[in-house]
Amino acid sequence: WPMMAKALMDLPIFAQAIHKCHAVLFPKGVNLLEIVTKDDASMFDIILNSFVGIAAVQIGLTDILRAIGVTPDGIIGHSVGELGCAYADGCMTAEQMILSAHARGRASVEADLIKGMMAAVGVGYNTIKEKLPPSIEVACHNSKDSCTLSGPAEDMTTYIEQLKATGMFAKLVNVANIAYHSRYIKPAAPALLKYLKEILPVP
Repeated sequence: WPMMAKALMDLPIFAQAIHKCHAVLFPKGVNLLEIVTKDDASMFDIILNSFVGIAAVQIGLTDILRAIGVTPDGIIGHSVGELGCAYADGCMTAEQMILSAHARGRASVEADLIKGMMAAVGVGYNTIKEKLPPSIEVACHNSKDSCTLSGPAEDMTTYIEQLKATGMFAKLVNVANIAYHSRYIKPAAPALLKYLKEILPVP
């Protein structure tokens, strides 16, 4: 979200992490400092900006936790949060993580994808899985009474309105017209794999 790291930049350890990531991305034409501090929601219409912003904030927060001696018993993450886990447990350096987030965004932007949409709904996977239109998938099983749906934009818009009409919580999510965590993202896979092999030659 706009200015998601503006206040955190007052913390020297966090600011150092952001500046380090900014230096990695700037030669690629990405101004990370603006992405995480500027009050401009339109920046996130470009999904790559969302990915690198989220990843950089995770790096900064992880560095703070390390500095104060917090060692987790376990680490779990979803989507870009999986990259956060890889950094937190030492599998990736900060540079590798931020470049991996950039690669994910780049592959998404470059791929020939359908116009997609995602939505948060207030019902669990087991309840909704048999009620979905064929074109829509459960992208994330969040809890027993919450999941995220993904699919073609037009179908999603129609279905979410139908769910709302029943009184169910259902809200479309801005994902830059990409149906993440579904079969519709598959065309981006070859490019993403290529970029990740360049970043992580020995995974």
